[in-house]
Amino acid sequence: MKIKTDMEADVNITALIDCLMQCIIFFMVIMSAQYVYGVAIKFPPPGAAKAKSEQKQEKNIVVYVQSDVLDRAADGSHYVRQDGVVKLNGEEIALAVSGNRTNWENERKRGFDELKFKMDQRLKEGYKNDILLIQGDMKTYHGKIMHVIDIAKDLKIDGFSLVPPQS
Repeated sequence: MKIKTDMEADVNITALIDCLMQCIIFFMVIMSAQYVYGVAIKFPPPGAAKAKSEQKQEKNIVVYVQSDVLDRAADGSHYVRQDGVVKLNGEEIALAVSGNRTNWENERKRGFDELKFKMDQRLKEGYKNDILLIQGDMKTYHGKIMHVIDIAKDLKIDGFSLVPPQS
């Protein structure tokens, strides 16, 4: 005997839609993840150094990299008006002061060559070659920091550490 009903069978697909949406979101997040190559650098805030760490820095090579002075051109782009200085254990090394772009690049190369020469002298004087301490402003271009790190690698300095600027 068959029972007749006037009701149609409804299938509840709400849970299926929820599961499908979660899968879509999961795969969108996974597929959009990309590997970013480089070195993430963030300087600690000024004044975070302790007196104990200052005593350990006496025979370490410490390089301070100052941020550049930027200006805005008429078309809205930015350009470096004055290159920041680099200090090696407090001794200032000017990078570039010329307004001419060709001279500016040559002066900057000369400044980094002078930094490399003086760092090599410090190593010969008995400064530690196991670590290079780098100080800098938050606005310092990472390219300048990486240039200093490359110089340290050329001089066979084993590692580097970012330390806060002395306030």
